[in-house]
Amino acid sequence: MLAAVGLSKSAEALTRAGALADSAAAVEYYQVTCSDDGGGAPSSLALQVTAAAPTAGLLVSVQTQKGDLAGNTTDPTGGDSSPSSVLALNGGAGVYDVFVDKSGPGADGYTLTAQCKTGADGAGADTGTALTPITTSAPPLPALPDAVAKGLVAALCVMSALRARKGQP
Repeated sequence: MLAAVGLSKSAEALTRAGALADSAAAVEYYQVTCSDDGGGAPSSLALQVTAAAPTAGLLVSVQTQKGDLAGNTTDPTGGDSSPSSVLALNGGAGVYDVFVDKSGPGADGYTLTAQCKTGADGAGADTGTALTPITTSAPPLPALPDAVAKGLVAALCVMSALRARKGQP
């Protein structure tokens, strides 16, 4: 296992083996930091996840977010040693929040692969990548862009008003 303080390399992708507990809400949270280690300025972060076991009906996914950018990818077949498709987020240098989860109850292992790249969409040369495990408990909720947060609040207010008109609590 990698040290809890993180790992930094540039010439090859970083991998982290992990395990998701039985709970359907099990999530592991990481931060990946992209930097110029002399290989060039980072333009994107490329991620993949590989589910360790073929657990019936269970899919393992990875999501990432940086600022207003977000994306996800899922390993469609656990236990076959083939990873998910590549998820590339074009967020440049800095810290990306990365979450590994699964589609339902049942324990499953996984391997997370991360690499910062100098080109858009996961292309170009490898550059500075640091992978730091943060927690295996409930992670903080990702921040929403102001417009999305205001829209959700407005929708909840409208729904509450409609329920009140109908006499529902």
